[in-house]
Amino acid sequence: MVSIAANHQITLNTKDRYKLNRRFLNEINIKDINETFNNMLVLKAKLLLVTQPLPEKPLPFDATYIEQRWNQAMRAVQHPWQKEKHKVKRPHFSSEGGTLVLEKHWDKGNIDEYRLSNGAKLVYHYSDKTPNQVHFRAVTSGGLRSVPNQDYHLLRTSAILVDDTGVGELATADVDQLFGQNPLVLATVIDDDKQGFTGVAKSQDLANLLTLFRLKLQSAPISDNALQKYRRETQDYFKQIDVETKFMQAVSRLRQPNTATAYTQNQAELLGFTAAQLSQIYQQKILDKTDFTYFIIGDISRNDVEKLAKQYLATVEVKTQSRVYQPIRIHTPKKHSP
Repeated sequence: MVSIAANHQITLNTKDRYKLNRRFLNEINIKDINETFNNMLVLKAKLLLVTQPLPEKPLPFDATYIEQRWNQAMRAVQHPWQKEKHKVKRPHFSSEGGTLVLEKHWDKGNIDEYRLSNGAKLVYHYSDKTPNQVHFRAVTSGGLRSVPNQDYHLLRTSAILVDDTGVGELATADVDQLFGQNPLVLATVIDDDKQGFTGVAKSQDLANLLTLFRLKLQSAPISDNALQKYRRETQDYFKQIDVETKFMQAVSRLRQPNTATAYTQNQAELLGFTAAQLSQIYQQKILDKTDFTYFIIGDISRNDVEKLAKQYLATVEVKTQSRVYQPIRIHTPKKHSP
């Protein structure tokens, strides 16, 4: 409170902040905005902030060059900016509903275990620790240590790029446009011995989240924009590897010889991945293994969970694969006597 008073800050709750913003929007017009903006532009003193990757390099321009470019921009004719309207059709998922049976209720923890009609298990736990929020997980065995060593980085990269592209045939921009008011989070999760999906939504949006989950299971496209961004970031990463990372890479090679890890990345290999390769391995290793155990935890009633599980989860086609976990063998160099 002391710091707030000293800085002349005003604390408002959400409702009052909304009322104040609404009032300002009614009182402010385009003329006021343009006048204020033009007053800012005529200020002689300007500050340019430049973020540089490590190691820092000399800038290829000076203050005079920046001032010239600024003046050129100010004299250039500015055309009215218009954003193209992009209409996105809200995805609709429909199927004949499945069934479920309550197999076990655990009083300790208030946990329900269901068996779905497709054979999958659903674990439900009510929790209002975070009001109006629900977490969803679909988990199965597999993971990065269940594929050949040479596919480790390919599979790891595919999970990143498929998520960056969007959800099935819906691009990331389309998902944002459809659900931007109530954001949904759905991501691929993969570690050494498990894989699947995780998501977060408001309680009333769980149906939308599960719709995206079903769309996610249908295809694994990778956009050219996502791939090109990944390649640029990969090149930047290898340009600025620090001493600590190089040390960890050396330790990884000694401790886990001939084993792919997060520290055995090879720039040529990573940059050589194609969209077709990445999409194919995601389809084969992620989408073609759907013998999930489902978890729904959050501020949502049992009745709502049962209804949604029948429609979205009990109707998932269960695909199985024989995948063997290959544990990492840790090598400890022997100490030799002098």
